[in-house]
Amino acid sequence: MKKKKLNIQFNNKIKTLLIIFSIVIFIALKMYLMFQVDLIMKDRRALGQKLKKINGQTEKLQAEVDRLSNIDRILRIAREKYGMINNNDKNLAIKLIDQDRLKALKQEFASKEKKTVKVNLAGVQ
Repeated sequence: MKKKKLNIQFNNKIKTLLIIFSIVIFIALKMYLMFQVDLIMKDRRALGQKLKKINGQTEKLQAEVDRLSNIDRILRIAREKYGMINNNDKNLAIKLIDQDRLKALKQEFASKEKKTVKVNLAGVQ
């Protein structure tokens, strides 16, 4: 009887230790998961801040593109830097620098117009 009583007490102690061990493991796992969630939330906040910063930079760059692509600005630069003019008249003015070059160009184009181009097409008469 004594042996049976000791065996029951031993089994009860083992059950108690297993229950305590299970509770400790459960608490440790819960704390670990909470720690991991906290780290993930910290990373999420950092990524949110990066996203806001990148969106701000994108808006700034888009405003810069809009400013640089303004047609009035482009016309002003073309006029000032390259001497171009925006002329909506139908009359064209050509400033001739080299009269001989003009004659050569006329002859070149005239000779191109006189050339006959012969094209062979399969099945077409």
